[in-house]
Amino acid sequence: MELECLRVEPSKEVKVPERICHMSLPSKLLDTSWDEDVRKVRSLRSCIGASFATFTYASSKEHRLFILKQKSLRVWQFQFYGRLDDTQRSLSYLKHLRYLNLSKSLFIVLPKSITRLLNLQTLKLDDCPYLKELPNGMKHMKNLMYLGLTNCGNLTRMSEGMGQLTCLQSLSCFIVGKDDGYQINELKELNLRGKLCIKDLDNVTDLEEAKNVNLIGKQNLHSLSLVWQSNNMSHVSELAEDVLDGLRPHSNLKVLRIKRMPDLEVWRTVDGRESYSHLSTLRIICCPKLVELPIIPSITSLHIERCNAMSFRSVMDLTLLSSLVIKGMDELSVLPDGLLQNHKMLKFLHISTLPNLKALTNQLDNLSALKDFHLEFCNKLESLPEGLQNLHSLQELYIESCYNLLSFPMNGLRGLSSLRRLRIFSCYKISSLSEGIKYLTALEDLQIRACWELSSLPEGIQHLTSLRSLQITLIHHSVMSRAAMYLSSSIPSYFGQPAKRSYQEIQGIANAQKSLGIGQEEKARCVR
Repeated sequence: MELECLRVEPSKEVKVPERICHMSLPSKLLDTSWDEDVRKVRSLRSCIGASFATFTYASSKEHRLFILKQKSLRVWQFQFYGRLDDTQRSLSYLKHLRYLNLSKSLFIVLPKSITRLLNLQTLKLDDCPYLKELPNGMKHMKNLMYLGLTNCGNLTRMSEGMGQLTCLQSLSCFIVGKDDGYQINELKELNLRGKLCIKDLDNVTDLEEAKNVNLIGKQNLHSLSLVWQSNNMSHVSELAEDVLDGLRPHSNLKVLRIKRMPDLEVWRTVDGRESYSHLSTLRIICCPKLVELPIIPSITSLHIERCNAMSFRSVMDLTLLSSLVIKGMDELSVLPDGLLQNHKMLKFLHISTLPNLKALTNQLDNLSALKDFHLEFCNKLESLPEGLQNLHSLQELYIESCYNLLSFPMNGLRGLSSLRRLRIFSCYKISSLSEGIKYLTALEDLQIRACWELSSLPEGIQHLTSLRSLQITLIHHSVMSRAAMYLSSSIPSYFGQPAKRSYQEIQGIANAQKSLGIGQEEKARCVR
């Protein structure tokens, strides 16, 4: 049977039969010798692999010319870097192309010739950071079913008349314009499924315009992001509440994100139980006046960022939460009493960028199911609560950039028998890990970085018999030299016989004097 598939290997000559159908190029390909056999091939159906940046100029140009001669090509996946030359502008020659993946390319404008690929069904442009606009004429691509535009942060304009793509089922991003052909009503007739992010909703002017999109009729849409403009926030329409109400999705929706509505005070919904009966994930970002969330009992994951502290009252009613992120609340000095008292199913808790938070009080007392706790950028927090010891299921504890945190509570570590990973980064004033560390018998990974005042490691560290990775970096030389010598001489009694255990990384012990000899100059540099 004649060979139909070929994987091109780096630095190897390519010799293939004339009727090859499928070719794959490795992502790290530096150069390829294009022999006469390859030049004769005209039968490729698919070509997947390297970016043009991985070729030399000569081989890159030859490869592009080679591809454009594949008149039967159905699948092509490549990354374009730099300016588009004539060969890249001539994509219309590939008239049978069904799947085109240009993700992670660095072009600014998509080649106009793409609009003449009338048989194209899938066009992936994800992670193209410089892409600014889509070419007009895409409305003629009647067979297009999938258009990927995820993480195209510079994209400012869609192609005119996207609503005419009646076969389109997946559109990851739509940017609302003001002119005809670019307005939000282009989404009305599209039977979209999967994920959709609608940006620049400032250009939607009234309730009826929002309702005409008919999001409530798109029953296969499972994830929806509604985003207003980042610039000119003070001029967001006062009709934002009406627009949000008009964009109410189908009850099948599972993920909803609302971002950048500085004037939103009331989120109206007739009945959260019915309107959002399947909603499991809710993200509210930059809504500083929103004081209350609708009661949606099905929510299991909640992300609140840069919002009004009053909105926390709604958290108490969401008793099915398994994930909670609280972030960017500058005015919050203490979490509302009893905020987490009914959240026995909570597994992930992330508290970040609360610069005025002074205490966690009793917030951790009832979180018996918590497995992952992140605490970051809480500058005024000086201590952790004794309730830490109640987190019997906790497996990961990350504490970072809590600059005034002084120490761990003595009994706070006693109940953490399931803890596997402990990371303490940039807690400049922490002076002790406490002898309670001896209770962390399941700990496998311990990382300490940039804790300048840490004076010693406790004796209880000898009980960490499960420890496999220990990293101690960017610590003051005069302190950690003693700690390194202490640990180096005690490794056999701490970790058992080296032949019986596998330790992937013990940084700061095996090479203690080299890795910890940082000194005052390094400390000053890291602080800056």
